[in-house]
Amino acid sequence: MRTLDTVLCCLHSRSQPRYPRFQSCPMCRTEAPRETIIVEAAVNYFSKPEFQELFINIECGIQMGVDNRRGDIVLLDKAENFIAIIECKRTGVVTYGPDQLKAYLCATDTQFGVFANSTDPNDWEFYENLRRNQFKKLTRNQFEKETLLQRSIESMREERYRLEIEIERFKQNNEKLIEKNRTETKTHGRFGQKVNQLKGKKTELENEVERLEKKKSEIQSANLQISRSWQYITGVLSVALCICIAILAALVNKQNKLVSENKKFISQNQVLQAQIPKNPPDPTPWEEENETLRRENKILQKQLHEKNTQIETLNSKVLDLKIKNDELHQKLIDPLPKPRPYKPELPEDSSTLNINTASAEELDELEGIGPKKAQDIIEYREKHGNFNSVDDIRKVPGIGEKTLEKLREHIRVE
Repeated sequence: MRTLDTVLCCLHSRSQPRYPRFQSCPMCRTEAPRETIIVEAAVNYFSKPEFQELFINIECGIQMGVDNRRGDIVLLDKAENFIAIIECKRTGVVTYGPDQLKAYLCATDTQFGVFANSTDPNDWEFYENLRRNQFKKLTRNQFEKETLLQRSIESMREERYRLEIEIERFKQNNEKLIEKNRTETKTHGRFGQKVNQLKGKKTELENEVERLEKKKSEIQSANLQISRSWQYITGVLSVALCICIAILAALVNKQNKLVSENKKFISQNQVLQAQIPKNPPDPTPWEEENETLRRENKILQKQLHEKNTQIETLNSKVLDLKIKNDELHQKLIDPLPKPRPYKPELPEDSSTLNINTASAEELDELEGIGPKKAQDIIEYREKHGNFNSVDDIRKVPGIGEKTLEKLREHIRVE
């Protein structure tokens, strides 16, 4: 494992079989081949402070099946794990360079790879190994961020190792304190009493939890019973509706019959009225017949009045049945109330901001909301009233979907 200072030396030293040592004398710059200059540029690039926690290895061995290959530059972490492989080629060599780099990444299961065929890092190609012979091309900024993320992961691993050691030491100290507590408990009984009190409180809490569980099961069974009751009521209302429709049809038929009979009586009355002569030549022979016709006319009028009364009664009954039918039909159409699920009461979240009561200063502190947008929210609230939901804040001019997603976890509506 070598850094920049250990890999740069004189061009005239030919100890390396592939790359000569370089940049130890003034003559090296003019005599160094283009591939060596690209290796130098890559070493300089990965010697920046951003990669200071990574180690540079030149001509690192790579096992490719039964063959032993050498990678131009390999970045390693403190545990000597491969972080990235850099393959350097002369300018213009692009035919087999990326394929060779991908083969190295697959053989070593390395996450990142760089193909450098220029001294300018902006012209390099950066890859991420997605495994299963799948690769993703990255930009330079993405590569730097991902390698910094790997460095952060390594730091987190070291921090985790340190915390595990600290936890182990804490456990040992805790065991010592427990042993000391046991010794003191033998001499002082008040600690035992306190432990008993805590046990009793624990028992009470367990009983309370059990009681709440029973209450929850009772509420669920009650909701189930309510649902079944609604289903039964729906069936009964359907049957009642069918019966009312049948009764209504029978009353309508009866009304039609009474109307036809009424018309028949009216026509008979008209026929009888027509049979009475207007100017009889001799009223004496017709008096008896007129009296008979008058009696029959009175009888027919009385029957007509009774039929009309029956028709009015049937009409009132038909109207009442229509009203009841409409009520039953509306009850069947309206959705049944769903049983309310059991939801334990949660404490009010004080970390979020109520946008219906917040001031302009409080709104200005939210991410993505400046003084102007805060004033726009206040003016919209004063003009249109309170917001009904968090999504209604998009109605304020200047607030879009991205700003809403940033604000969703920090605001609420009450």
